Amino acid sequence: MNEMIKRRKDEGFTLIELMIVIAVIGILAVVLVPRVGGIKTAAKSAGIDTNIRAVQAYAESRITSWDNANTPAATIVTDITNAFTGTAVELTNPLTGVAGVTALTGGAAVPADPIAGQIAVVVTAAGGPVTIYAYDNSKVLMTDKTVTVSP
Repeated sequence: MNEMIKRRKDEGFTLIELMIVIAVIGILAVVLVPRVGGIKTAAKSAGIDTNIRAVQAYAESRITSWDNANTPAATIVTDITNAFTGTAVELTNPLTGVAGVTALTGGAAVPADPIAGQIAVVVTAAGGPVTIYAYDNSKVLMTDKTVTVSP
């Protein structure tokens, strides 16, 4: 009898043991997969926030000189676009991977057809103010992240 038990143990796992392990793995997957998706979304939202803060810091550092020189809105837009496109501090949209920032002048409030994760900068007058907008994954304006930098 002991010899028979030893031989059975040496042969491997039973079908019941394997099924239990597969069931436990399945339950863990059902519980953890939705959380991983939420973590990825939160990380991408943090990336959008970082992009906003980078543009805001740049605008705050330059707003006084733009105001003192009465710099035209179009020149401010070009300055902001050049600062974050094709440089070492190039902004990358965390949702789409596209580089750059969208800058608009004059009465354009926000882009007509925004891109998910897009950072849009609007300069409405010479010397400022500079308004920075962001869009979420559904292309909806994130009003809680809108920032205005004034002289």
